[in-house]
Amino acid sequence: MLEHLTQLGLSQESILMTVHIDKKGLMTLPIGKAGDQYDVCPQSDGTVLLIPLDKQSLERKMDVDACLRAMKDDPLTLNVSWDELSQQTREA
Repeated sequence: MLEHLTQLGLSQESILMTVHIDKKGLMTLPIGKAGDQYDVCPQSDGTVLLIPLDKQSLERKMDVDACLRAMKDDPLTLNVSWDELSQQTREA
């Protein structure tokens, strides 16, 4: 995370910052740009880790119709009989 922030040209002093959440639940991140998306990872010590998401990976998500077509085109099927599966999964 520190490497990513320093690659953005931020000094170590500017990395520690305070963010604000408004009445609508929106957070203002001083280093963020419009459209940036982050994975929010709550930590066991009560802190929150924000991981920048790659915009290209976000664009590749399939919509519901595309998911249904993919499942129809390549369904998960068992290529062995139930008896063969039972024999393969039992310890000898």
